[in-house]
Amino acid sequence: MPPPESAISSTSRRSWLGQFGALAAAARRAQALGVLGLLHRTKSAYAQKIQGERDQELSGDTIALTIAESVFSVDGKSGKAVTINGTVPGPLIRLREGQDVTLRVTNRLKEPSSIHWHGILLPSEMDGVPGVSFAGIPPGATFTYRFPIKQSGTYWYHSHSGSQEQEGMYAPMIIEPSTPDSVQFDREYAVVLSNWSFDSGKAMIANLKKKGGYYNFQQRTATEFFADVKREGWKAT
Repeated sequence: MPPPESAISSTSRRSWLGQFGALAAAARRAQALGVLGLLHRTKSAYAQKIQGERDQELSGDTIALTIAESVFSVDGKSGKAVTINGTVPGPLIRLREGQDVTLRVTNRLKEPSSIHWHGILLPSEMDGVPGVSFAGIPPGATFTYRFPIKQSGTYWYHSHSGSQEQEGMYAPMIIEPSTPDSVQFDREYAVVLSNWSFDSGKAMIANLKKKGGYYNFQQRTATEFFADVKREGWKAT
């Protein structure tokens, strides 16, 4: 789903890239661990902590995840988001190559849900795509995912049901290699970037079907058109 262009209207792209470049330079000795999903319309160019829980990290052979609807606030506005363990993005899951993991996922929504483990090598029935590999997780039910970890790297997991991913249900996953990491670093960061809209996913899809440029708030103006005519001529413009 194309994100609304206005998601970064309060900070120019050039300014944001400059600030992000400065951040990257300051952390150049850190190991970059992923770019997935959270940039808001806000005075700050950097992602904010959500309700003080952005640093939540889960690990171990058995992990419990709960899908629910939670209050989400940003830039002085509040709405509802589909969350994993109450946060957007959901908690970072850290696993290790070679382990067997069990993930118990409980759905507290009023509609079916699912979790797809994006890019992970696993049995087809554990892939988490409703109507393809399993039936989905009904409201109030718990589904148990079990699979061996056969790889390492940075991945992400997200809903594959309706517009739940667009409404906040996504999170990073880091799988440590079975052998010592060849990259030496002092500190690591998982960077998660995306756009946010207070419109529901269904409303966004409806708007885009009616008008493809519905969320393009940086469309050209008549003044710009005539400036191009003056510079380039009618035919070229």
